Amino acid sequence: MARKVKAAEGQVIQYITLKVRLYPTEAQAELFEKTFGCCRYIWNQMLADQQRFYEETGAHFIPTPAKYKSGAPFLKEVDNHTCSCSPEARNRGRRWLR
Repeated sequence: MARKVKAAEGQVIQYITLKVRLYPTEAQAELFEKTFGCCRYIWNQMLADQQRFYEETGAHFIPTPAKYKSGAPFLKEVDNHTCSCSPEARNRGRRWLR
């Protein structure tokens, strides 16, 4: 986790970083794996749909994660908020690459 400390005009920008090591229990580790797997699934499905739509129409389309839940019941096992953050992260990444 890193954050940028604002500096006054003409000063050097300083970055603050904090490293944390986790020692989860077996149940927590399993939940982490499920959560990361579901986020990866949502990310890949939304990216595929977005690319397919762009190839077919030439227009941009931003899907929502809600439509994928009916086809994938395992998404109900993890927190809803983490899966809904996947498209936000994807959009931040696309803006950063421009």
